[in-house]
Amino acid sequence: MWKNKSIQLKFIIGGGDAEQGAWPWMAAIHERDPMGALYPSCTGFLIDRRHVVSAAHCLIEETQVSTPHESDHVPPRPGRGVPYLSHSRPTQATGPALSTMTLPS
Repeated sequence: MWKNKSIQLKFIIGGGDAEQGAWPWMAAIHERDPMGALYPSCTGFLIDRRHVVSAAHCLIEETQVSTPHESDHVPPRPGRGVPYLSHSRPTQATGPALSTMTLPS
């Protein structure tokens, strides 16, 4: 992560945008800023149609799991996230988390 006094940018050096569908097993986890806008905060991977495995710190607060609004496909809706906490304090959560998504009707 690169930081500036007024700007914070996150990127992978030499990386680029992925075409939709290029990585079908990947999931994006979004958070809402105070104004309600979504921004990507974590990633995970699909283990079946309804379950995403990610890092436990990504799901400390259930409200962190969101679906992107700019996508042109119909994603599963966020469901319940269950972090496996390997530390006694949630702020130090490490290890995996499992999120069960609600499929669109």
